[in-house]
Amino acid sequence: MAIEKNYKKQIKTTERLFIIVIIIMLVCAVYAKSDEGTISVEGVSTIAIKVFNNSVSIKPWDRPDIVAKATSKIEDESIVEFSKIERKTDRLQLEMPKTTDLKEFVIYIPEDIGLDITSMNGSIYIYGIKGKKKIEAFNGNIEIKDAVGSVSAKTFNGNIIADIRFDDKSDFTTVSGYIDILITDSFSVPLSLNTVSGSITLNLPEGYQADLDASAISGQIACDIPLDGGAEGRSIKGRLYGGGPLLKLRTISGNISIRPAQIVSISDSKQITDLKDKPKSAKKSQIIDKSILPQIKVMKTLDPPKIDGHLDDNSWKNASKIEDFVWADGIGKPFEGTEAYLLWDDQNLYIGVRCFESNMSQIKITHTERDNWLWEDDNVQLLINPTPNNSSDYYHIIINPIGVIFDQEISNVQPERHKTIESKLGKNWSFGGEVDTDIRDNFWTVEISIPFSSIAKVKPQTNDLWRFNIHRIEQRRKEYTYWSPTYFTADWPHVPARFGELVFCTERQETQELSQSPVETPSEAKIVEIVIDGNNKISQESIIEALKLKIGDIANLDTLSRAKMRLNSMGWFQNIGMELVKNENGVKLLIKVTEKDIISPSTVVVNGCEFFTKEEIIDFFNLKPAKMTSQDVAIKCKLISDLYVSKEYEMATVKFSFNEDVLDIEIDEGRIGKVEIIGNKRIKTKNIVDALDIRPGMTYKKSDINNAINVMRSKLPYFRRVTWTSEKAVNGLNVVRINLEEGNFVEHTLKPIVEFDRVHGLSLGIRPGLESKYWGTNAYFAIRYGFSSKIWNYQFATEKSFFQNNKMTFGLDIHRLTDTNDRELVSDNEHFWAEFLLGEAYRDFYQREGYELNISQKTPILAQLGLKYRDDEYQSLKKTEDWSILNRSYDEKYKDIGYKIKRNNPPILEGRMKSVIAECAFDTRDQRTINGWYATLSAEYAGGQLGGDYDFKIYQANIRRYTRLSGNQFFLFRLKAGTADRELEVDHPKRFYLGGIGTLRGFWYKEFEGDKMALINTEYWIRTGTFGLGVSVFMDSGYAWKYDEEMKVSDLKTDIGIGIALGSPPSEGLILYIATPIDEKGRDTIVSFRLNKMF
Repeated sequence: MAIEKNYKKQIKTTERLFIIVIIIMLVCAVYAKSDEGTISVEGVSTIAIKVFNNSVSIKPWDRPDIVAKATSKIEDESIVEFSKIERKTDRLQLEMPKTTDLKEFVIYIPEDIGLDITSMNGSIYIYGIKGKKKIEAFNGNIEIKDAVGSVSAKTFNGNIIADIRFDDKSDFTTVSGYIDILITDSFSVPLSLNTVSGSITLNLPEGYQADLDASAISGQIACDIPLDGGAEGRSIKGRLYGGGPLLKLRTISGNISIRPAQIVSISDSKQITDLKDKPKSAKKSQIIDKSILPQIKVMKTLDPPKIDGHLDDNSWKNASKIEDFVWADGIGKPFEGTEAYLLWDDQNLYIGVRCFESNMSQIKITHTERDNWLWEDDNVQLLINPTPNNSSDYYHIIINPIGVIFDQEISNVQPERHKTIESKLGKNWSFGGEVDTDIRDNFWTVEISIPFSSIAKVKPQTNDLWRFNIHRIEQRRKEYTYWSPTYFTADWPHVPARFGELVFCTERQETQELSQSPVETPSEAKIVEIVIDGNNKISQESIIEALKLKIGDIANLDTLSRAKMRLNSMGWFQNIGMELVKNENGVKLLIKVTEKDIISPSTVVVNGCEFFTKEEIIDFFNLKPAKMTSQDVAIKCKLISDLYVSKEYEMATVKFSFNEDVLDIEIDEGRIGKVEIIGNKRIKTKNIVDALDIRPGMTYKKSDINNAINVMRSKLPYFRRVTWTSEKAVNGLNVVRINLEEGNFVEHTLKPIVEFDRVHGLSLGIRPGLESKYWGTNAYFAIRYGFSSKIWNYQFATEKSFFQNNKMTFGLDIHRLTDTNDRELVSDNEHFWAEFLLGEAYRDFYQREGYELNISQKTPILAQLGLKYRDDEYQSLKKTEDWSILNRSYDEKYKDIGYKIKRNNPPILEGRMKSVIAECAFDTRDQRTINGWYATLSAEYAGGQLGGDYDFKIYQANIRRYTRLSGNQFFLFRLKAGTADRELEVDHPKRFYLGGIGTLRGFWYKEFEGDKMALINTEYWIRTGTFGLGVSVFMDSGYAWKYDEEMKVSDLKTDIGIGIALGSPPSEGLILYIATPIDEKGRDTIVSFRLNKMF
């Protein structure tokens, strides 16, 4: 919307304006630094977010704004601009930019706002949001933590994990994945959980009243809560705690578990949920003394362990051991056990960790690069403060199951600022030691040596005390365990005050288990004999050493249980049985073992890998020649395949064979064996295959398939929808199936026409059209009527295109229409509202009746060439309407009492014009037109051999540059020039005009005219992000002059000014411009409003 106003108060000097501009820019620059990229959500009840190829985390903050950030490396975090922002009443619709980079987006929103989020290919993580939530992910997990409100969550290929307090009906659905829901409040709501291939776990608080209806077609159902009802086949129905809203649980291939979620309290009265099954007596509150720190006394060794990941050196047998891991609350006991072993010598601290896992094939391994986001994988984390008396600084090391490292030095951590997800807090630092890992079929291990030279200025001495903690993340259950509980957010280990004590010792510290006296009780007996049966490849000496039992030890349940766990941790046995046989002197301990398939390859061969090297596969999965089991190798092959899947090689398979001491690992990265095209009726399969560029023998990768389909759709724009699936056929071939849905070959359109201006008043009409992308044709007919002018206008246009690449188009246009040369000055939208609402006229019109023939050609270099022939009769149009909403009584008789009338529409030189127009356009701008080049060059020739009443040649250039200097700073530049080959009549329709809106903002509208023209516009914008506020400084300089005159630099008319915008400057928004001419005495400052940027 464009308005200009004359301020009677003149600006005597430009210095004041410059001072004001500098002050405003400095203030805004400071303001922008802290608020860049934010979007106000004032008046918004729901935020709708669409994400394409990235994972996204939604976090709450206490501001009425929304901001998005992204990082592809830990240290590279930056503001992200939404690619689409649209406001519909109280709903804000946003789209994240499409990118193939491995970025994760983090979006901060007010905690109590509604959320509607969709992700095409990535996981969704939601933390602490209290509003209504609608979540959809096509290919990714959905995780909700510490949330309140109703939820509708759906994913096609992923798991759903949530802990939430519901306040209304909710549902969770996945096709391929498990569902694990923890309800944190006893308020009951209707709840539906559905999965096709996966298990369902529902953790209910005590007293949760509901009607249960659970069904597992090919699985088991277990309900550990008293149920008033019973089972029928593979279904259970009944009432929980007297009944209430319906709990509907459905799975086709998977188990269902309904169990109690225990709530216990700690000394600060904070509620912590414990999912571990406990005896009923555990329901009572437990009081924890959070001032107590665990302590470990670490034994010095003269025989340092070999760092090979196996954790089987003799040195570890004398190591100090930690096995009492707990949840962050200090109460919950882990589902999966963890053991840690510590040693030291004069050079290094040695740490070994064994992570037990009941389902090793489900551990998560996705990262293979150092210092990447390892906390997304299963991992072990070490936190070490070597100078607790002098500094709170510490070192942080993360190791995933394939030995990838993340290490950092951390200073002045403030954990309350980062409560929910890991981020890189510290300085770049390398621990400089050795690390190796190994994966077995029921646990994975870590061995690491940390040089004292890298973490301590002075080597530790006997009885020195360091602060230390070990943290393990098991991703399958999202289980976070610690040696020293943090009493903080479970997944945030950075609580230095809760690090335990590590004391360096030189003498062995006997544990209670090793030093206990063999005091016999009535229910216990001494072991007088140990017999081992069933071992073939593992020696009896090794088994006895692992048991740590000897003749004379007391045989009780605790002793035997620990001995069995130690034997199992060797990893060589499928089954272990223990039996006590009494005799007159005590008991005989009979141990029966069944060995796994133990192999000892002398050579390991890896074939078929290209994405990873053979050396990387061997190193990651510790496949060096050594004693192992075929079960271990099978697990490693499954995890290699999963690692490929995480890199988008979703059809990768890995097999192994062992023959003649050679272990052969065969990797198929997912080569496509067959491509099937389904659903095409009119489009030939050959044309689709040629455009698709997917061939048998190519390595399957999801992003490659998606890119190929996008390229195909750009070449063949005939499909309404294109989807694809992949599967392994019975014959072992990897099949990619392309499913097509063809669109209508002829699309019908019908558009209304509503216009308002001073020459026609209100104009109404319709524009029916036909378009066929298949045949490359487009045609429409438009007709409209001006109620004030009583004039009918019409236009019939048709065009035909050839070629998909470098399209060539021929067109015909027959018309009687009202035209203007001022479309670049103000947009159609601004023109309508200026005339209809405010009564301001910024376009001049003329009538043009005739026809046009045109041809255009796209080129490979982002340019389009065009050629037009026009034969038109030009006529003047008179003003017929002064009415507008704010000036309904416009009339000459009101001039004396303050009303004004719209300016007249100027007449033109009438006649018949026959002309040829050659054009070239070049456009490299991005989607939001805030970065790139846009240029148009044209030459128009009229008269001469073409005939007609006009005779001229006109050449024009319009060159623009849009530059994004940083996340919130922009520079815009435009150069326009035009010249005629002769002097044009004063009322010639092709004469040039400058001044006012759209050209020289500090001068009056069309103040300068001539046969030649030059214009330069520059703008520098700073966007603060608060309420979409932006501030700019600008300069305009230009002039129009007659053909026979010479223009000097001193003739240029120049203005400067500032702009203030609300919305999303500089691309859109309400903009206020304040402009003043330079070196123009007696000139007034001019204020104008716009709804769009000037160029």
